[in-house]
Amino acid sequence: MKAFVSKAAAALIMCSAALLAACGGGGDSSPPPTVTTSTVASSNLSTPITAANATALSNLTQTFATGIPELRTTGTTTLVFTSTGTGTATSTDFRLSSGGGTASGKVTFGSCIFNITSSTIPGLVAPLTITIPTCSVNIPTSAGVAGATTNRPVTFTLGALTGTGSTVPVVIAANGDVTIGGIAVGRVTVTVTTGAGS
Repeated sequence: MKAFVSKAAAALIMCSAALLAACGGGGDSSPPPTVTTSTVASSNLSTPITAANATALSNLTQTFATGIPELRTTGTTTLVFTSTGTGTATSTDFRLSSGGGTASGKVTFGSCIFNITSSTIPGLVAPLTITIPTCSVNIPTSAGVAGATTNRPVTFTLGALTGTGSTVPVVIAANGDVTIGGIAVGRVTVTVTTGAGS
């Protein structure tokens, strides 16, 4: 009798296993979700203007609506760095326009040191050297995806004032380097995010 029960139990177990196998074992046969990763800037760029990044900033017009006090202008003033090169020069040319006049010369870096060689701007008499210790470039890069080219406004801060800048194509690299025209302007913090796709 015991042998009969044991055989019946074994047969029941085998039938149950076969039934589960035929039904796929009750598991989900759909493929797993695709995992995607992206590298995103987690901060905006604000960095000093230097010999290394000035070439990237060439020909970007900056407008200061109330003037640049350090450069002795009080009305709408535009500033343009006009040199192009390899990004390793210690100085770049600049052009300043305000009050119906213009000024030009070279700017060297550490701070921004404007060596003004000619001027028809009222109140700004050349030759003259003016140092502006706070001299930075700003780009709103936060939430930008690495590898994508995006048009972003580029502004300069001189002293206490920030101008209205040009909008140009900007690329954020996977390591956080921010480039304009292939020349690095500065580096921002990036975060790698992981998510499930469809």
